[in-house]
Amino acid sequence: MKEKLKEQKLFFISILFMLLFSFPFLKMANSADLIVGVPQFYFYIFIFWLAAIFLIWLVADTNRKKTRSNKDE
Repeated sequence: MKEKLKEQKLFFISILFMLLFSFPFLKMANSADLIVGVPQFYFYIFIFWLAAIFLIWLVADTNRKKTRSNKDE
């Protein structure tokens, strides 16, 4: 049951980030403004890319931590 929930979470995360990297959102971020000296478009891509990696790692690693603590007992 937990594997099914993890699969659903990963599926939701992938759909969410597919939407965030779609044309309308990328067009909103495409401007000449600078954020911390970086063009807004590249900043948007980098931040959401890092967020995607972090969320996927968080979902994938939560089950591993629980199984590791069960082995210690």
